[in-house]
Amino acid sequence: MTGVAQIRGDFELPRARAHVKPRVMKFAVVAAVVLAPLAAHPPVAHATDSVAPGIVRGYFAALARKDFSRAFELTSGDALERTEHMVGTLNREAAQHHAQVELRVRSLSVAEQPAAADADSVPVLVSFDIDVIGRKWIFRRVARRLTGTAQFLVEKEAAQPRIVAILGRLE
Repeated sequence: MTGVAQIRGDFELPRARAHVKPRVMKFAVVAAVVLAPLAAHPPVAHATDSVAPGIVRGYFAALARKDFSRAFELTSGDALERTEHMVGTLNREAAQHHAQVELRVRSLSVAEQPAAADADSVPVLVSFDIDVIGRKWIFRRVARRLTGTAQFLVEKEAAQPRIVAILGRLE
C-alpha cells in the first residue's frame, strides 16, 4: 500500500494559490474608500484666486479653434464690438481671396495686474504673437502676423465674468 499511496502523491496536482492576496485586497479597498470622495469633489478655489486670466486664455483658445461664438460669449460691450470687427475683417478678407482662415497662437503671455479697490474690472496684461493663416486647396500661407500687447479688462463682480474692454491693438 505504501507504493500505491506514494504513486498517487507524486501525480497529484498541486493546489492553485489564491489569485488575490488578502493584504493587497484590503489595501486596495481602503485606498478606494478614502480617495473616492477626494476625486469626486475638486478643491475649492480660494477667494483670492482670480478667474480673469483664465477668461482671457479661454478667449484666445476660442479664436485659435475658430470657435468665434465662444469668443463672443466671453466678451461684452466694447470688447464684443472689437472682437466682432476683427473676426468680420478676417472672414471678409478670406472670402475675397476664396480661401479659409485659421489662427495659430504662437505665444501668449497673460498676467493679471493689480486693480484699484473701487474698480469694477480686473486688468489683465496680454502679450501675444498670432499667425493668421490663409488656406486655399492644399496650400497654406501666413497672410498676417498679429503681434503686440493689450490690456483686457474683465468684470470683477459678475456671475459670469466677461471681458468688457480691450485696450491696445489687436488687428
